[in-house]
Amino acid sequence: MKKVTIIGLGGAGINFLNSLRKKELDNLDLKLLPIEDENIDKNLIEKGIIKDSKVFVVFGVGSNIEKYLLLSDILNQLNLISSYIVLKPFSFEAKTKLQQFENIVEKFKDKSLKIIENDIIKSLGDNLSIKDGFENIDNEIFEFIKLELSKS
Repeated sequence: MKKVTIIGLGGAGINFLNSLRKKELDNLDLKLLPIEDENIDKNLIEKGIIKDSKVFVVFGVGSNIEKYLLLSDILNQLNLISSYIVLKPFSFEAKTKLQQFENIVEKFKDKSLKIIENDIIKSLGDNLSIKDGFENIDNEIFEFIKLELSKS
């Protein structure tokens, strides 16, 4: 059984964890750890992670980049193998948010980073509800995690 901890950081990450709770997940020793941006604490993270697990961190760009770097530093201190999944803002969102996304990509360039495009929702058709669109994004994140786990 594979040991997995998925950290949902901030709103986007926590929303993903909530959708994951509805899935049937066999053959996984799974821990979901929601973290609000202001609650990044080494002790909380250390207690919330399954020992010797593969760690995935899912987040959007709604917070200060320093929070993401702090979490990354804590995971490194704990010697945990981590993959980061970041949601790219919609192309119509504020330029400052898109710039913050570019800054995150630059800061995490030496880490395992998967970018999920929010704009994928637009390509799924006009008749798709917002809820269904975000479920598709959640499914893409989940498929990436399953693919990564199949490699180990």
